[in-house]
Amino acid sequence: MLNDNTILSFILPCYNVSSYIGACLDSLLVQDIPHEEYEIICVNDCSIDNTRDIIQSYQKKYPNIRLIDHALNSKSGPSRNTGMENARGRYVWFVDADDMIKPHILSYLLGVCEKDELDELFFNFDAINDACEVIHESQKFENSKVVLSGLEFVHRFFSGRLSDISIIWHQIYRRDFLVDNHFRFPETNMGEDGPFAWRTVLNAKRVKSVSDVCYRYRHNDRSMTAEIKVKPNPVMLFEKSFIFGKEVIQLAEEMGKTDKQIALELKNIAKWHINSFKEPLLDNYSKTDLKKFFQYAQEHLSVVKYSFSIIDKSNRGFVKSLERGWLCFGCWWIRENCKRKIKSIRSNR
Repeated sequence: MLNDNTILSFILPCYNVSSYIGACLDSLLVQDIPHEEYEIICVNDCSIDNTRDIIQSYQKKYPNIRLIDHALNSKSGPSRNTGMENARGRYVWFVDADDMIKPHILSYLLGVCEKDELDELFFNFDAINDACEVIHESQKFENSKVVLSGLEFVHRFFSGRLSDISIIWHQIYRRDFLVDNHFRFPETNMGEDGPFAWRTVLNAKRVKSVSDVCYRYRHNDRSMTAEIKVKPNPVMLFEKSFIFGKEVIQLAEEMGKTDKQIALELKNIAKWHINSFKEPLLDNYSKTDLKKFFQYAQEHLSVVKYSFSIIDKSNRGFVKSLERGWLCFGCWWIRENCKRKIKSIRSNR
């Protein structure tokens, strides 16, 4: 039974993770503080495998596991928002349901958070394969000896490398910091981590990092990232390019009032994402795929125009084709006029 002294809320978006959810939950349960002091919120996003059954079997043994069912499949961002809305802990840790955390680390991490009254605490992670073998060791973070503001933290450790802190599972957040600032994940199918991660750290007042490896990120072929590298559907492609870009542009405009260097870096990130829609369309897509993308972009014309007006005005031909409904011209423009830009996009990677 959870009480008002719940220290930490783990939030897990869960969709068709029956092969991994057991190992994830096991890692969250093998910790060095009593189960009564933390909760594990599993948001089941309409899984069609036996993910829900596995979570329920754990619930029978561990009362600190809570299961919340979505009525409709909503993807990771809305699932994390649901978890935040239901969280009771003083701190929040977002964990992907196919990943794991290191055992016996909570007392140490939460002790640092409590001692320094942190808004955000960062730590390192390992990337593992399905056999749980380490394939990459992240050493982004060192032990920061003093508490810094988010801006100071970024400038000291990540100047010119904002993309290195675009994920949300290698940090613990103070829940009141998230709630009081009305931070939420974008309601998109993909790319929701980056804007949330940047917005939170850049607004945090008290931030530290530790050099310890505390998270184990599973790199596998079923991850959304891996699927996108093969071929995103038109909706995912649009959201990756334009909706993600718009979120980052808006943050850049806010930061431009206080930190022009950070604002410029955010705009460059947004520009890359907005222009990146051209490459997969040019390389992999049939005329039917192009038509679907064109129609979806046309339905969200205001987002396209906003993104292009701020970042790249050279795409006026594409915007005009959307405004006039010129499908053939729009597809031709993508295939012909974008070719010269693909090389620069790839060379900047």
